[in-house]
Amino acid sequence: MLLGPRLLRLPLQRRRLGRGEREGAFIDRFLQPIDARYCEVGLIIWRCFRHGTVHRSWPKRIVIEGDASSAVTTDAGNEATDPHLEPSLDFPGDTFLINGRRLLSDLTLAFDRGFRNWILVESPNGVLERANPEDFFVRTGDTEGRRQLKAIKRWNHELRATHS
Repeated sequence: MLLGPRLLRLPLQRRRLGRGEREGAFIDRFLQPIDARYCEVGLIIWRCFRHGTVHRSWPKRIVIEGDASSAVTTDAGNEATDPHLEPSLDFPGDTFLINGRRLLSDLTLAFDRGFRNWILVESPNGVLERANPEDFFVRTGDTEGRRQLKAIKRWNHELRATHS
């Protein structure tokens, strides 16, 4: 079942949860059974790594504002044997390592083992209202964006033509 059409039919209302409340609930309910360490560090992982290397510099340091001595250097591995949710002796100072493969695998397990069913069956419609669907605008002068949107629309027309 796709959520998109369900999302678009809902009235857009906003109920703000406390910072980290939704993420914490997801961690406690769906990631904790996979690895209990997520309960200890899951919110800082979310806040620090959610935009990855696309929007922010890498590696990141986690620092308490105004206290340079609190710095922890982060790093991410991508090999199956790289450490996950662990410090490292290979670097000076305090460190925190995330294994990208393991994190993706754990998130997939969380989805497959519970979150999918929860969002489709158990969750109130308010969950979908908070998703806050919005339009993504392709600018008039964005030739590549327009080309790709035309391809998607062509695929839709072709599908409908074969099923009518």
